[in-house]
Amino acid sequence: MTLYAVQGRNHVESTNAVQKRMLLEKQEKELHERLTEDTRRLQSARAQVKMFEEAMEQTLKELHMVRQQRNELTELLEGVWNGPAASQRNINT
Repeated sequence: MTLYAVQGRNHVESTNAVQKRMLLEKQEKELHERLTEDTRRLQSARAQVKMFEEAMEQTLKELHMVRQQRNELTELLEGVWNGPAASQRNINT
């Protein structure tokens, strides 16, 4: 009878080990899937950041060009309005 009890316990322990292994395999698969999804999201976010950075660079270039054109027109208008002497005086000051 003692032999039967020991065999029964081993059988239960073996069953628990098999179940635990199956649970660990399931958990491993879920973690792998989550890692894959997180990696996909990260790559998508990086692509979006790059797109936003390029858009910002383009906007800054346009802003610089607009300011440069505005300053040139302001100088031209001041020269026309005040005459050539006023433009020379502003340059020397």
